[in-house]
Amino acid sequence: MRYTTQLALYPRLGHLPDRLCYSLGEWIARHNERENSEDLRIFEQGLTRLIPESKGDTEYLLKQRYSRARMMVFDHLDCYRMASFKTDKAPPLVTLEGAEHLDNALQAGHGAILLISHFGRFFMLGPGLGLNGHPFAMLTTRVDESNPAYADPAVLNYWQQKMRNTLHHSRFEWLTTGNNYRKIFQVLKQNKPLLIALDGTETDSSERIEIPFFNTQLSLPAGTIRIAERSKAPIVYAAVYNHSTSPNVHIMIRPLSTDPTAALHEAVSTLESDIRKTPWQWWQWPALGTLCPDLAHP
Repeated sequence: MRYTTQLALYPRLGHLPDRLCYSLGEWIARHNERENSEDLRIFEQGLTRLIPESKGDTEYLLKQRYSRARMMVFDHLDCYRMASFKTDKAPPLVTLEGAEHLDNALQAGHGAILLISHFGRFFMLGPGLGLNGHPFAMLTTRVDESNPAYADPAVLNYWQQKMRNTLHHSRFEWLTTGNNYRKIFQVLKQNKPLLIALDGTETDSSERIEIPFFNTQLSLPAGTIRIAERSKAPIVYAAVYNHSTSPNVHIMIRPLSTDPTAALHEAVSTLESDIRKTPWQWWQWPALGTLCPDLAHP
């Protein structure tokens, strides 16, 4: 099924009750999994390079393909289901664990950096935290016509809708890399949590930090470390995990070291552990060569 066709279909499915909506999503995933889509091809290629023992294990790879196709469809459906979540109670699809670590991080009054990875259906953090009484601000790349990633109007429309629906629940500011960086520190000075992606690739930060990752190094921008050092904001790590037999997701927040560099090392260690368990949940397989330059070429 063509991606543009799916983008036209998902808003209609999103108006259906949860059970029916995601059941139809399962059917779409089965259809997509049988196609040799570019994403699934890149996923398998990256997986066998990062985890060489998976190469040749046909049964394992087939299970991974379906799980990934399913997550991708559900993630698209989440965009439109979010709009129907009531604003006075937590969404039934999402469970939350470890919110006290975010509360503790805010006690010093310097804000908090809510570090996430591109793992699982991470946009569910918006309703999952916001509707549980933990609103947050976000720092992302620009989602507009100036970003080549959104050159297709249908793709741009989808992502802008996704951001609007997420922001409706996360409630605080949305900052982008196109904003003046003073706004980052203004948000933290107001003692708000600020979501930043650990494993993003679009950044203005020229300084990098290399962190052990599987049998290679993960090359990350050092901007988060500098923000934490300057603002004195503690860093906590949030991960979103998909249930394998239902459309539900589980958010887990973990405390990290008070030293920003050590905190990033701990976050990467958690990400590696999560990828080993369920590699299909990591979105950044297409960016593997950028994040791990040693793996840029076969």
